[in-house]
Amino acid sequence: MSSNKKIFAYCFLTVVSLQYAFINTGWEISGLISTLFTGGAVALFLVWMFLQKYSIKSFTVRITFLLIAVLTYIATGETVFLIMLMTAMIFTSVDYKKAFRYLLNIRVLLLLVVIFASLVGILNINAISIVKGGTTSAVVGYGLGYNHPNQLGCTVCVLLLMYACYKNEKIKYRNIALIGVIELIAYIVTKNRTGAFISALLVIALLLYKNKVASKRFINILEKSGKWIMPLCALLALGLPLMMASVSGRAKVVLYAINGIIGSRFTHSARVFENYSVPLFGGVIDFDKLQTLYQYSIVDNGYLRLIYNFGIVGFAVFMVLYFLTVRKLIRKKEYIYIIAIILMSLMGITENVLRSFALNFTVAFWCELMTRTLYSRSIYSKTRK
Repeated sequence: MSSNKKIFAYCFLTVVSLQYAFINTGWEISGLISTLFTGGAVALFLVWMFLQKYSIKSFTVRITFLLIAVLTYIATGETVFLIMLMTAMIFTSVDYKKAFRYLLNIRVLLLLVVIFASLVGILNINAISIVKGGTTSAVVGYGLGYNHPNQLGCTVCVLLLMYACYKNEKIKYRNIALIGVIELIAYIVTKNRTGAFISALLVIALLLYKNKVASKRFINILEKSGKWIMPLCALLALGLPLMMASVSGRAKVVLYAINGIIGSRFTHSARVFENYSVPLFGGVIDFDKLQTLYQYSIVDNGYLRLIYNFGIVGFAVFMVLYFLTVRKLIRKKEYIYIIAIILMSLMGITENVLRSFALNFTVAFWCELMTRTLYSRSIYSKTRK
């Protein structure tokens, strides 16, 4: 029975990975085919659910999460939150290390397929001239099959975060160096500053974590602040755009300077607040009105996307799930997983990476709130050499 559960769990992860593998590329799966993939994932999940053994507590917890997912789908018509919660439940029956290695293999392989397809002319190479915020000169970034260089840059950055989680306590200095080299190459190709910044923070965090002198103090900081980082990021990402219309004096100068550095992302977010009411239960998927009014409708703000897609209620559930998850991971001393969640939270301020398992793999850690798996969450000793 346990073997069957694992088979269906990995089949589910395969289907979801294939569904999301080509997002933001010329091969993005949509329409009927996407619906078929979702239907297949749901069917595999239901079979997996049927194979479980439940206590009254674990059954109640899982049904509660499933009910939240279904209600969100009914309210928004979007399946992304449903898939995120199903994925978290699936992770209760697999080992993190094995699952992340499996997902990495699939996603890296398909990323290389997209890049190769662009290099041989099947997909557009998407060379785009970009004037970065805070500068006056343009740089050229390459999407290599992705619709925009930033999307390729963010994808690489997310895979590096997943790689760190896969290595977890066994990560070595050569692995950290590899992360730095890959991100350097990604930046040279894409000119994506967010990915470079987050990857640099990842390298610094891992070095501090492994350093015998700095580790204790760094862990203390993680334990005290870890669960508050995402709420703080949400406050900044939503609060600062709201302030742009009312702030004055020196505060206005500082705010607009920050806005310029990040490519006027707060300006675009402020326009959303001006033209769209924040929904209670979500359902706002795109911002077409902005295209008509401002000839620009791209909004790179993960938290704003969350609150408009899932509504105030769904957004609150999302925040609570992460708060409780990080608190649980702190108790279990899973510090590299906490680092990954913190960096994903920071990336969400300027990139749309939070609302879907396509990029936000850290929703898998929600499984910590559901039930204790039969498999070890951390198969290695906490003692670092």
